[in-house]
Amino acid sequence: MKQRILLIFMWVMFPLCLTAQGNFPLVQIQISDLLQYQAQKIKRTIPSSFFSKYGFQQIRTELVVGSTDTRQLWGWHVGPNPNFNSLQQPLYRLFEKKDDSSIAIVDDKDGHLQIIFWDKAYYRIFSRDMQQYGYQLQAKKPANNVLRFQRMGISVVIDITVWADMYVLDLFQL
Repeated sequence: MKQRILLIFMWVMFPLCLTAQGNFPLVQIQISDLLQYQAQKIKRTIPSSFFSKYGFQQIRTELVVGSTDTRQLWGWHVGPNPNFNSLQQPLYRLFEKKDDSSIAIVDDKDGHLQIIFWDKAYYRIFSRDMQQYGYQLQAKKPANNVLRFQRMGISVVIDITVWADMYVLDLFQL
């Protein structure tokens, strides 16, 4: 009886201890979902709450980039970067991670999509998904820190830019 109570107590406390330490699970967003989302954007049939189904919170764009901007910002466990300079840095530098599960999205309604993350586990998940979906790493790189993935017959290209402090996954149409 004591063992059963101890086992139940451990099963209840385990998830609580993980979140107390900041070890949140990674967001389970798939490359195939992002590619379908890109295709829907081209057809102008996108749901406005696509990223909220993954737990992302929308960040009010007008507070950051102005009311006429076509980009939407989404975040999971991210905060504002106090060192962000909008005149000298790209918009993806606006975000700062709160824990290893942090991930942010800059969605330009005109076609460009950026996924910003800090944990290499996201890179492994995305690159594995891309390879399973038929994307291959290209030998010719646009820059030294950019890994380009392409699939024959599909015009959507995926670049992963590797910085010392973050990764930026870009989905765009060629």
